[in-house]
Formats: sequence, structure tokens, C-alpha cells
Amino acid sequence: MTHHNATFFRNSEFVNELIESYKDQGLDFKVHHAKYSTVIEIGKNKMRYCTQTYKNKVFQCSSRIQGELNRNPEIETFLNGSYSTLNFGSKAGLIPGKYGKSVNLDISGAYPQ
Repeated sequence: MTHHNATFFRNSEFVNELIESYKDQGLDFKVHHAKYSTVIEIGKNKMRYCTQTYKNKVFQCSSRIQGELNRNPEIETFLNGSYSTLNFGSKAGLIPGKYGKSVNLDISGAYPQ
């Protein structure tokens, strides 16, 4: 079976219409909103809609932070805390959602000034 991954520019109106269209068609899909991207998964196929592109350094920084969090013995306490998750993509016009577990890390120091 062939798996397809594609990346497009994110327009919040289009993404919301696409999500509604998929719901109307009864498709089984998952949506992952983040600050700069939305990923729609249908089976093993992924469509990524991005507002920005970043250098690998940004993702390497994020990966290192995630690794440190995973090695931290207090991470379970942190992850089991109660935090608002209603802000993902809402400034970009995306419909806010409530997510079970999410961590939004500010890694702005990794971006060039």
C-alpha cells in the first residue's frame, strides 16, 4: 500500500471547510492543530497545512526538549496537571479544540533574531 504525505499552505477557512467536508462524507480522520501547522491524517496518509517553514535547528531544539522531558522523573506529575489547551491555532481563525494531552513549548530562543 502506498502512503502519501503532502504539505500545503495553511488557510484556516479552507482547512475548516475541508474538515467539515470530511465529516459530512463520514470519513475516519484525525486532525492535529499546532501553532504553525495543521495535520490531517486519513489512515496512514498525512496532509500538512503550514503557515511557516523553519530550519531544522528549530525542530532539533524541539526534539531535544521532548527528550529531556521524557527522561525527567517528574514528567508524569507535569503531564497529569490541569492546563488549558483551547488556544491552539485560534488566532489563525481555526476552531479551538480541547485535547487530552498536549504540551506547548515556547522555543523562540531557537529562532534567529
